[in-house]
Amino acid sequence: MHLRRFFIVDEINLRDTVSLKDEERNHIVKVLRLKVGDEISVFNGKGKEYKALIKSIQTREVFCEIIEEINRDTEAKLKIFLAFSIPKSDKIDFIIQKCTELGVHSLIAFQSEYTVVDYTGKDVDKKLKRLRMIAINACKQSLRNFIPEIAYMNNFQSCVDCLKNKELKIILYESEKEAKIKDVLNEFPNPKDIAIIVGSEGGFTEKEIECATENGFKSVTLGRRILRAETAAITASSIIMYQYNELE
Repeated sequence: MHLRRFFIVDEINLRDTVSLKDEERNHIVKVLRLKVGDEISVFNGKGKEYKALIKSIQTREVFCEIIEEINRDTEAKLKIFLAFSIPKSDKIDFIIQKCTELGVHSLIAFQSEYTVVDYTGKDVDKKLKRLRMIAINACKQSLRNFIPEIAYMNNFQSCVDCLKNKELKIILYESEKEAKIKDVLNEFPNPKDIAIIVGSEGGFTEKEIECATENGFKSVTLGRRILRAETAAITASSIIMYQYNELE
């Protein structure tokens, strides 16, 4: 059984004493009912994980001593950069959670012509902070020690510009009839990174597809059926992970 995992913001070093506060403290005390002397694991999202011993439980904090580094390599060698048009409702939470679990390196939410949800002029930083917390919790569950970067682009061109230097670039297009994703992936046996762009419920405009293909993106189809935006994002990420043996 794996040790219960907790996230801390601070740097972690052997023999340090670290503190867990707020939700993490409450989870230890009120949910798991752990005691002084119990062992947990802690990580800060920068690649390493440590075993820690609970030394003191206070009203606002739990203090732990870092006693051992845990050698665990769960990161994908292939870096996947997934950009998706902001979907309606809480579907963005689902994308962040599941793609973090799958091992996606970076997640970019963007506004496209057919995006219904508009982040422009709203508290984007607050929204990104909430999405990062979803990613952190997904990292806890999936044993990842790196937290994927989560970003926001307010237009399609900015998204393309951000990703145009990746080795393999794919855009999912519902009107594509010829190029299948597996055929394109077979052309690149060992890419170091891959960018995927997924549209909203309404797909992409012809102008957006032209913009993407002019910058080296390959338009591909996932098959004969039209998938929901969140399903397409997760399916494409899974196909790529499987293609390059990252699900072993």
